[in-house]
Amino acid sequence: MVWKLECDCEERVGIEINSFKLFKSIESFFQSQVSKGIFEDVSDYSKIWHEHGGSQKELYITTTKQYKCIACGCLWELQYPEFPAVGLVRKFPDGICKREVQ
Repeated sequence: MVWKLECDCEERVGIEINSFKLFKSIESFFQSQVSKGIFEDVSDYSKIWHEHGGSQKELYITTTKQYKCIACGCLWELQYPEFPAVGLVRKFPDGICKREVQ
């Protein structure tokens, strides 16, 4: 028997995160998708560091995380809110993050 991993990425859209409650709900959703094996956390933690007491330490905390759907390849970017500024969930159906050049 062959199992096909199903996802609902096609029905989901990006969203603006304007409350802490919404942020926690979205963060929990992504964490559960990763634990179920539906999404993979593809965030680049290697570029995140913090200088403390004269030495550099890796920190596994970032304000932007990326998740890739294993079933369809859709890339999701979660930008944490820094209130009063809002956060975002952005969807890249083709799996490629297109950042605007400034």
